[in-house]
Amino acid sequence: MTGTDETQDTLLGVEAAQVVVLPSYQWAMTRYEAADSRVQGFISFAATITLSIPALVHGLDSGKSFHSCALYTAVGLFLLIFILGTWARVAGSFLLLSPAILYSKWLRYSDQEFKKRLLYHAGRAFDTNIRRLNNKARVLTLMTVLFAAEVIAFLVWLAH
Repeated sequence: MTGTDETQDTLLGVEAAQVVVLPSYQWAMTRYEAADSRVQGFISFAATITLSIPALVHGLDSGKSFHSCALYTAVGLFLLIFILGTWARVAGSFLLLSPAILYSKWLRYSDQEFKKRLLYHAGRAFDTNIRRLNNKARVLTLMTVLFAAEVIAFLVWLAH
């Protein structure tokens, strides 16, 4: 195989890979938005439970003490859930290639070089987006564990 044949094969591979770039972004963006919605939904759910249990208990048993370590622990765990969830939502936004950079720095390249660079940088952005998506999933798992601990703290408060 000559150098020209190898270059031609590489260029054909770039053409074929271009077909994957946009659907990859769309798939990753859909997953990213879904993960963000799950985190927001979980914060809302935890807030509803955290605020409704003391109100419900006060309505049913006005003699229940609200000066309890278990109650303070439950509220503290909710605050931790809220902080983690908010951090998960704002940390690391979805990464896209900037059209301004494409315009200012890449337009001088040949069609094939432009496509090669686009493919390379889209791949790097995809890897970063997946890493950020996985971090959101890990934070959501931690929030779930903390919420379970919060429910246990509420149950301890209710039992005493």
